[in-house]
Parts: sequence; structure tokens; C-alpha cells
Amino acid sequence: MGAKKGMMMFTITMLMHFYTTFVLQSLWNWFVAGVLNLPHISYWETYGIVLIINLLTYSPSFKDDQRWKWLEIILPRCIPAGFQTEVMAEIQAEKDNLSFEIGTMIFGVAVGNTVSLVLGWGVHTFLV
Repeated sequence: MGAKKGMMMFTITMLMHFYTTFVLQSLWNWFVAGVLNLPHISYWETYGIVLIINLLTYSPSFKDDQRWKWLEIILPRCIPAGFQTEVMAEIQAEKDNLSFEIGTMIFGVAVGNTVSLVLGWGVHTFLV
């Protein structure tokens, strides 16, 4: 992935991070604060909570990264000479498709957050 694509993905990921913070703040203030008799929280307090949750749930998988590196070294040596070009082209196509897959994942998070926000708003507005 090039630097320009990497920066674009980083920017989109940060925007999704801020959107997730907004959704969490809204749901907290609509439901948790009232039920547990807690004060409403600000956007930046919610952002801090999101950062803490991310720190506690993030687990880098260096072991898996190393396995993929080994596989990239071993794989060309295991493929018969007549198929190497075709297999390597398919692997490169999958690598090129990675941006699309990441974009699809981010879009899925955005849709999930939006559905949660809309449902929460509906319940808060009409049922609570």
C-alpha cells in the first residue's frame, strides 16, 4: 500500500473513530446516564473512554505477521516453475484488493454505528 493510500486509510479510520465516539456519547447520555443516575458525559470524555477501550482490546499479532513473512519466502520455492508467475500474480491481486477490503470493513463499521444511533434515537425519542 502506497503512502498516499495509507494516509487516506488513516484519515478515514480516524473519522470513523470520531463518529464512533459521537454514537457512544449519544447512547450513553440517552440510556446509561439516566438509568444509573450518572452525569452526562462530554464528547471528549467519551473519546477518552474509546481510547481506553481500544488500548485494552488491541492485541498486535506479531506471530501471525511473522508467519506471513515466512510463507512469502517459502511459497515461491514450493510452486512448480510453470505456475509461479500465475500464482504470484494472484497473490499480488489479493494484496492490491486489500484497500478495498479495509474500505469495506470501515464502511461496515459506519453502517453498524449508524444503525445503533438511529435505533437508539428512536427508542430514546419514542419509547423512553
